[in-house]
Formats: sequence, structure tokens, C-alpha cells
Amino acid sequence: MNEIQSNQTGITLIALVITIIVLLILAGVSIGMLTGDNGIITNAQESKISTELAEYKEQLELYIAGKKIQNMNFDQETLFAGQDNLKYNTQENGETGTIKTIFPNMKSNYTEKIQIKKGKIVLDTKDKKEIKVAIELGIEVNPYEIIDGELISSENNLLLIDSNGTLKLPESVTSIGEGAFANTASDGVELKKVIIPSTVREIKSNAFNGNSQIEEIIIEAKGGKGVTKIGDFAFAGCTKLRTIKLPDTVTTIGRNLFEKCFSLQDVKLSKNITRISYEMFKYCKEMQNIEIPENVTTIEAGAFGGCINFTKIKIPSALKIIGSNAFTGCLKLNLFDIGNNTNFVFENGILMNKEKTQMYFISNLAINGDTFTVPKGITELPANLLNENGNGIVKKVILPESVNRMEISFFPYSVEEIEIDGNNPNYIVNNKSIYDKEKTILYMNFTKDAEITVEEGVKIIEPKAFQLTNATKINFPNSLEEIEDYAICKDTVKSINIGKNVKKIGVMAFYGCLKLEEVTIDKENGMLMVENGIIYNKNKTEVISVATYQEKITIANGVTKIPNDAFSEKNKTKIILMPQSITYIGNNAFLGCTELTKIEIPSNVDTIGENCFLNTPKLKEIIIDKEKGSISGSPWGNNFGERAIIWKK
Repeated sequence: MNEIQSNQTGITLIALVITIIVLLILAGVSIGMLTGDNGIITNAQESKISTELAEYKEQLELYIAGKKIQNMNFDQETLFAGQDNLKYNTQENGETGTIKTIFPNMKSNYTEKIQIKKGKIVLDTKDKKEIKVAIELGIEVNPYEIIDGELISSENNLLLIDSNGTLKLPESVTSIGEGAFANTASDGVELKKVIIPSTVREIKSNAFNGNSQIEEIIIEAKGGKGVTKIGDFAFAGCTKLRTIKLPDTVTTIGRNLFEKCFSLQDVKLSKNITRISYEMFKYCKEMQNIEIPENVTTIEAGAFGGCINFTKIKIPSALKIIGSNAFTGCLKLNLFDIGNNTNFVFENGILMNKEKTQMYFISNLAINGDTFTVPKGITELPANLLNENGNGIVKKVILPESVNRMEISFFPYSVEEIEIDGNNPNYIVNNKSIYDKEKTILYMNFTKDAEITVEEGVKIIEPKAFQLTNATKINFPNSLEEIEDYAICKDTVKSINIGKNVKKIGVMAFYGCLKLEEVTIDKENGMLMVENGIIYNKNKTEVISVATYQEKITIANGVTKIPNDAFSEKNKTKIILMPQSITYIGNNAFLGCTELTKIEIPSNVDTIGENCFLNTPKLKEIIIDKEKGSISGSPWGNNFGERAIIWKK
């Protein structure tokens, strides 16, 4: 008996659970039927809206048909439905008459939303239901934030996206503001296409920057009118943008216009632009070709950098200037069609000026096996030019006697041998190092040895001299007198020994030496000394250079000056302690100290340079042991944001 009751109870409980589940499902369906896009409540709301808006439209049409507002200038005037009386020149009896509101006795939620512009109803709303109904009725809608013709950054810019993902901007827009389309969230509707009317004269900087949805932008031009100016980064980061055409009305374009438009393929440029701007198409990796307008006189630095699928470029006849690394990283680019241009030649796979003294691009066609021979007559070796296309391929480089200037980054890391014509008056090669003829200046060391000992006799170490090495330890000779800014610049270096005759070390000499643990200076050196990774003048009144990357840095007592860039990019440093003796802190002194959390400015400091604390996101406050406003300079300004500045006195 008990067993039977137990079973019945179990069955009852199961039935109850099932019943609850069914009810919940039905409730969900019911709620959906009530509140969904096609729900009963939603439909009722839309019906009410439709009735009221239709009445407004009918009243206006009747009013116009009855000529009750004859000769009113809709081009100049706007009627608001809620106004009681409006005065216009009706030409009735030749006098100014008083016209009652077009919608007398109508009381509605739309009294303040309805406008009459140029004889048409315009609904000024951001309500999506109202927008939907208005469009169905053929009523113009304006949800946009437009101030003095400028379309302002707002998610409301996306309210009129149609079911195909297209957005056509209203003709009331004369400029598109900064970041106007930065936010593309619109209830799951993707913005795929934007149509910009001919009324727009300017697309401002960053207008579409970072938009990850747009695939096509159409910029209209009618009667010779349309966009004339496009700002910096206007379309940068539009990763899905595939096609865009700049009408011939465009005459001014900003830098980095299409940077990182990875999907961009179809581009037409205005025939009236005269330059391809700085890094304009950088990393547009899907582009395979482009027609450069014949009026272009300048291709700026990095303009086509990283366009890896380019195979051919036609040089316009007007082109006179090609900036550095304009075609860097165009790995498949093997042909330049010079056409009628008389300023450049493309010969043996190398783009050069007509005098053949400068190189602008080196294609893979110019590399013979693992060897690249710089043409006779070339005077300089530009930064990265061979590095980008020859890295991993070129092991030997032959230089002519004409070379008189070189950037170390010209050479690929793979280089094992450099040969220089014996008649070159400027450079010699010895023990995998490039020197001046007297061997007093070290321009470059390209050994792959872990420990490097620089030859006695060298007096100057040039910038980036060790960029191509694997060095972990560098020993400098006693003959050495100067180490220039960025001279070491190698993240493998752990130890550096400096001789007794060094007089000058650049404040940025050790920039990028992220693993540098030890710097020694000969005790007999009469100009410089080192303590805890900081190089000072001999009497320790001035910081010369900060060599090592430490979490906590204590500046020595007696120091009065911290120079420009002293701690720049020391991204391990969390705490910097300064003595009371300091009076001056230079520009960019702590720039890029991304881990810096604490700093206190001593009371004797009277000047702090510009951008001292730029890019120090973890530094939430600066404590200043002085009265407010007693320090000159602009160390924070816009760069310090909302972080606290605490004045102790």
C-alpha cells in the first residue's frame, strides 16, 4: 500500500513539473506574441502611430491643394506643427497676413516632432517604431544629430539602415564629423553600405576610423559639387571596406587615409588630387593594382607600404617626388610602368631617379641568387629598402664607390658579407664591421657573435651600429670617445663595458636594450661614472643616460637636472625616487613608462617639460611638494587626462 502511494506521489510530482514547464512555454509564446516585433502590443502601437502621422500628412496635402499657404517660401522657412500663429507674406491684399497653424486643434505626441520643410513633412525622431511607420507612409525622417550641417558622432547615425545594410545620408548634411561612424551597433543590423550625398563638402578626420562592418562607401557628386576635403585616418581600419571611389571634386586628402583597410580592392581616386598622402594605403593587403591619377606629383613616405599583392604600378607623368619606403613590403611588385614620366627609370628590377643616384624600390628581380649589387652611381642606401624585400634571401651586398650615405636598416638581418669597392672614399669593411677610411668611426657591426670587442682606434659609435648583431656582451676600447643616441639599440645585449676616454653618451644610447643588466665605466674615466644602471657626470649633478631597465630607480643625491627623454620607454620601471636637489625635469622625461605607479616631485623643481607623463596609464596621481601653479611647463595638459595632481602646499 505504501509503495503504491509512493508511486502515485511520484507520478503526481512529475505531472506537476511537466505542467509548469508547459505553462512556462505557453507564457513565453504569449509574451512573444504580445511584445515581439510582430506582437499584438507592438502592432497596436504602430497602428496608433500610423493613424496620427497619416492624419498630419493628409492635412498638409489638403492645405497645399487648397492653396491656403500660397506663395509661402518653403526653401527659407520651416513650420513647426506646435506653433499657434505664423506670419508670412501671402500676397493676399498685398499685405502680410497671419496664417493659423496648418494643424489646428490637433493635439498629439508629434506636435513638437513634426516639421514642414520645403512643403514636405519631416519627422524629427529617434524612436525606431516611429521611424518604421513614417517610412512606410512616405514621410521623411530625420533621426540624426546635425549641428550647423555637421553630422555628429552618434549611434543615431545608424537608425535608418535598411534591411540590406544600406544607409543613405540626408542632403541636410554638409560635413561628416570626427568619429561619426565609430559606433556601428544597431540591434544586429550591420552597416554594409553608406551613400554620401553631394551636399557633403568635408569628411573629417577619423570619420569612419575602425568601422569593422562597412563594405562599400559611395561618395556622390552632382553638377561639379561634392566632397572636396577628406581628413586624416578618415577610412583607416575599415577592415571590410572593399570598394570606394573618390569623386573628382576631392582636392585635399589627409594622411593614413586607408591604412589597415585589409579587404580594400576597388579604388578610384580623384583626378584632381596632387599627392598620394603619407601611408595612405598602408597594409591594404588585398589590393592588386591601382590607377594613380596623372596629376599626382608626390607619393609620400610609406604610401603603399605592405600592399603585398601589388604586381605592377603605372607611374603618372607628373610625378616628381617619391618619399621614403613608399613601396616597402610590396613583395610581389616587379614592374613599374614609367610611361611618359621623365623623372624616374625602372631598370634591372630597381626604381631609380633619372640620374640613377637614388633608389626608391628594389624588386626581387634585382637579387641575383643570394647577392644584391647596388648599381654604380647610387649615392645613398635608404632605410629598410633592401631589408623588406631581401630579408632571408640576401646574404651578400656589394657597394659601389659612389655610396656616401647609408642607413643601417637598409641591410637585411640575413646579411653575412658586405663588399665595398676599394675606391670608395668613405667606407671600408674589416672583420664584419663597416668603418670610415681611418677606422675611427664604427658605422655597423654585422657579426653574429655573442661577444663583440670593438677594435682599438675607434672613437665614435654611430646610431644603430649593432642592430644586425646577436651580441649579448659588447666591449668598447679605451680609444672610444662618443656613443651616439640609439647606438646599441639591441634587445639581446646584457652587458656593456666602456673605456676610460668616453666623454659623451647619448641619453637614448641604450634605447631598446630591454635585457641590459650591467654597464661598467672604467674608473679612470674623468668625465662619466655609473651607479645602479644610471650614467652620471663625474660629480653626479646630472643624469646622462639611464642604461638598465629596473622596477625601482633611485636618482642620486645632488642631481639637479633630469634631461629630455631620460627615462623614456623604461617600461619595467614602477617607482622613481627623486632627491630634493632636482630643479629641472626635461621634455618626455618619463614618457612611455607604462608600469610607473608612483612619483613625487620635490619642492625645488621649478620646471617640468612637455609630455613628461604621456603614456603612463598606471600613474594615477602626481604628488608635488609645492603650491599649486608654481611649476612652469606643460607636463600633463591633455596627456594627463583625469588623473590627480596633488599639491602639498
